[in-house]
Amino acid sequence: MKFLATIFSIFIFISCQHEKQHIFGNKNYSITYASNLNLDKSGKDNTEFILNPKKPKRDRKYIENINMVTRDFGNLSLAKAAQQLKDEIDLVAVITDFNEFERNALNGYRLEFKVIFDEGMRKYIQDYYKKGNQVYILTLASQEDVYSEIYPEMNGVLESFQLK
Repeated sequence: MKFLATIFSIFIFISCQHEKQHIFGNKNYSITYASNLNLDKSGKDNTEFILNPKKPKRDRKYIENINMVTRDFGNLSLAKAAQQLKDEIDLVAVITDFNEFERNALNGYRLEFKVIFDEGMRKYIQDYYKKGNQVYILTLASQEDVYSEIYPEMNGVLESFQLK
């Protein structure tokens, strides 16, 4: 039995090492993502970047993604900016969670919510960080029916975000 457990552990280790990691960023931030994600730096929809799967696992009407936008909140504190963003989202979505966290020596806020679209329910996570006047808004968007499948990898990408 130990032999099988050892073989299984080695297989998992090798599988996890298979995906090459990439780092994208600039003088203000960096984020790490696996090679199975496509990086779009075109600025589409005023984003800094968009990450989505190169090959989604099944045919979907909506492909999950992580994107980032920034907004100038002047000298407003992160707590007040996050509350304002939450209030804006609350007008169009069902909020399922909102909390403060510390990660990578950064204070942030996480908002989780759902929105109904023609093709079904979508789940979102938004992480908020502030540096200077800018609030960095990272968003994970996914169809609800694939959320649990993609969450571990995509949340790992969100958690890799760092301000410089």
